[in-house]
Amino acid sequence: MGNLRVLHSNHIGYFKYISTKKSWEIALTDGSFVRLKGNLRAKNLCAYNDRFIQIHQSYIINIQYLCMIQNNHCIMYPPFHHINELCISQKYKRELTAYFCQF
Repeated sequence: MGNLRVLHSNHIGYFKYISTKKSWEIALTDGSFVRLKGNLRAKNLCAYNDRFIQIHQSYIINIQYLCMIQNNHCIMYPPFHHINELCISQKYKRELTAYFCQF
């Protein structure tokens, strides 16, 4: 049996899809990354918690760490404030903006 790890949603900043490995990776508040096993789809990850929202084909963020939306980029609260790769695609921008305004 493989290693199992229980994660609380507050410890997850975002998910990133690694196309070369065909799997999702989780960025945690302690700076570490955990690769998820199995055939998970973005909709499954978003369904896990209503704080998880897809912003791009390859990214899902935890909305509680979203500080602002600036020039189609997500500016995050610490400890994720240094991440520059969280671009918002046009496909997901309207839903993200609406959800962010309600949060």
